[in-house]
Amino acid sequence: MKKLLQITVLLLFCFNAFSQDLKQYQELSVDSMLINVDMKALDSGILYDRTSALSNLKEFNTKEKNIATVKLFEQALYDLYKSSNKEKFVSYKTARKNYPVNTEYDQVGIGIINARFQSVNFNEENKEENGLRLEKGNFHEIEGKKTFNEHNTLIFAPLRDYAMGDVINFSFDKSLFFEESNNKICFY
Repeated sequence: MKKLLQITVLLLFCFNAFSQDLKQYQELSVDSMLINVDMKALDSGILYDRTSALSNLKEFNTKEKNIATVKLFEQALYDLYKSSNKEKFVSYKTARKNYPVNTEYDQVGIGIINARFQSVNFNEENKEENGLRLEKGNFHEIEGKKTFNEHNTLIFAPLRDYAMGDVINFSFDKSLFFEESNNKICFY
């Protein structure tokens, strides 16, 4: 038993001694790659490339993908929150505090996201349409081409996975309505 303990301590010491120091590797962010680009064209303040974009909002509201769930709503809210450097929207954890608290399965709250966001105009497969070129880890503008692509998304999502009953009641709450768009939604 004593020998097993000594071997374990030795192995842990070796793993620690030869492991990589993560502090020596600077994380590459899209913002650091855009230092040579005029950021005035990023007028939405939301650069979708700042996040892993698991909600895939660029492809939402298409014929193939247009059904929203509470999971998509939360992921989209998180992606937009991170894409704006946490300056616009709120985290999904903060939004959850405003979800309707009811035990009735015939009551469903609705979350709404109406957002305009942008992404870098760079695509490895289609270089003719690029507005940016990549040189030595930095983006550079291509004269006469747009630097950022504009996207819009509109999501109406039930904030419950399922409902039961003969009549389902949907409720809208302004605290669950997130809008950063030129195309405003008017409620009469």
